[in-house]
Amino acid sequence: VKVSPPNRFTLDQNFPNPFNPTTSVRYELPVSGQVQLMVYNLLGQAVVTLIDGPQQAGFHTVTWNGQNQSNQAVASGVYFYRIVVTGDDEKTFTRSKKMLLLK
Repeated sequence: VKVSPPNRFTLDQNFPNPFNPTTSVRYELPVSGQVQLMVYNLLGQAVVTLIDGPQQAGFHTVTWNGQNQSNQAVASGVYFYRIVVTGDDEKTFTRSKKMLLLK
């Protein structure tokens, strides 16, 4: 079965939400590009980088385990995740969404 790539960029709501201790984020890329997906706290400080590198067009899912860049568990609360995709044509797609960690 051959599946064609999506026809637009998307960043889906994480699932489950609220979550404890892990959650999944799904996104779609209609073209290959440089992808950065990061999690931020309410103060706008970067908590962890989930993806930072080139990816092929298609459907992707990444899991966050509720830990920061130093592999320490983060506190309960509201977090934001943000994707920035720079395509081969130098166009940029950016989207952010909110998630809730409850312990």
